[in-house]
Amino acid sequence: MTGCEEKQTEAATYQNEALAMNAVSNMYSHLLSSGYLDARLDTAVIDSTINVTCTNGMRYTLGSILWEEDSLQKNFIDNTVYRKPKAFDLNLLGNQIDRTLEQYEDRGFPFATVYVKQLKTVDHKTDITLSLERGPQIVLDSLVIRSLDKIPQRYVRNYLDLRKGDYYNETKLRSLDKKLREIPFIQLEQPTALRF
Repeated sequence: MTGCEEKQTEAATYQNEALAMNAVSNMYSHLLSSGYLDARLDTAVIDSTINVTCTNGMRYTLGSILWEEDSLQKNFIDNTVYRKPKAFDLNLLGNQIDRTLEQYEDRGFPFATVYVKQLKTVDHKTDITLSLERGPQIVLDSLVIRSLDKIPQRYVRNYLDLRKGDYYNETKLRSLDKKLREIPFIQLEQPTALRF
C-alpha cells in the first residue's frame, strides 16, 4: 500500500468497534511510515458502520540524517545519507536516535539528550541535522550492599562486573537484579536503587 487510493473501495468486517478503530489506527501508522506525513483519516460512525475518508497529502522522503559533530565521541555517531531517498519514516528516525542514546548511556552519559538542530525540506525531500547534548559524564563511586548476613562484597562486585571509577553503563545497570538473582546465597528483598 502506498497511500489512500488503494484503500478507497476496501470494506472489512470487524467483531467490534475497538477492533475496527485499531485497524484505522494501523492504516494511519502505515501511511506515516510510508512518508505521508500530512495524511489525514476522518472517521464517521453511522449505525454499526465506520466510514473512513483518507487524504494522503504529499509523500516525503528522507535524504539524510546528519549529526552535528561531537568531537569527543564522534566514533559512535552514525551519519546516514541515502543514495535513493527513503520514505520519511518517523520510526526509522526514532530508532537511530535511540541507538545513539544507548551508546552514550553505556559510556557514562545517562542524561544525554537529542534535539533537531535543522530540518530542511526541498521538493518533499527532507534532510535532518540532529544535535546531541551529552550532559555530565557519570562515574561509579561506590556499590553499597545492605544485608544482615555477611556477604563477600568483592565476590559480588566481581560477579556484577562493577568497579569504582567505571563509567555509568545503562545496559549493565539494567541487568543488576537479574544477575543478583543468579547468585544462590543472595535473595533480593527490593529492587536495586541508583543514586546520583
